Amino acid sequence: MTYPSGKLAYNPSIQGLRAIAILLVLAAHANLPFLHGGFIGVDVFFVISGYLITGLLVTEINNTGKLNFSRFYARRLKRLLPALLVMLGATAAAIYIFAPTTEHPAQASAAASAAAWVSNFYFIFAEQNYFESTSLVNAFLHTWSLGVEEQFYLIWPLLIVFACSLASKHRIVFLSAITLFSFALCMWLASRHPTQAFYLMPSRIWQFGAGALVWHLAGQLSEISARAKAIQLLTGTTLIVASALWIEEGTRYPDWVSLLPTLGAAACLFGISTTSDSVSSGPLARGPLRKRCTNQPSA
Repeated sequence: MTYPSGKLAYNPSIQGLRAIAILLVLAAHANLPFLHGGFIGVDVFFVISGYLITGLLVTEINNTGKLNFSRFYARRLKRLLPALLVMLGATAAAIYIFAPTTEHPAQASAAASAAAWVSNFYFIFAEQNYFESTSLVNAFLHTWSLGVEEQFYLIWPLLIVFACSLASKHRIVFLSAITLFSFALCMWLASRHPTQAFYLMPSRIWQFGAGALVWHLAGQLSEISARAKAIQLLTGTTLIVASALWIEEGTRYPDWVSLLPTLGAAACLFGISTTSDSVSSGPLARGPLRKRCTNQPSA
């Protein structure tokens, strides 16, 4: 559902899926029993981001015949930069007061990288594996995912403009090729350089691509039955929750197992997208889950 301005309509079901992703990440960081794999909430969020950003870009191109790049990037900065600066300032102050001075240089370097949205590269060069206890002492570890997302925003508009110049049937092929190439890269790096597979945007873009493919495929299909929608949502949420329960800190990640939360999020989005009543009903659009939740979950 879109508005003439090129914006996507607010969808409480997607907000509900976002809330689940954030709650899983919080559970993982709180070390709740049986939910150490809750960090896969970030994977879910990557799929959602690919879905929403692709919808925004394609809708604007369809409505206006072009994409206003400066306005797109300005919206991203306006949405994320103020909260990022507040977080960096507050965290830096807390580190200065409470952390040993020997930790200040590493924390400052990570903060500077986070401010430039490249902290994922910082953690690669610092050889800090996300799952090692030594990495957890860095107060800015959670900003790696924001770096990945912002780097995705830099290149994705260009790819979508090119995709929209193709015939409709070729767009799916083009996006599928990008997604499959990134997935292959991710699997290759996971077996040789797991830290790079975890932190690098090119090895994660397949998860954004999965969301983009859902947006395109759902738009080409007619409305599905309520039963089919329920099956898709149940399958999707089961895969996401099962991932969080099954994956442990010792699990090599991302690897083949990262397909579970990615496909789970894609299934939920597909069920949401192919029914006209998804904007106002459905289990993900009810209760506290439907509250607006626009921040990137940290992991």
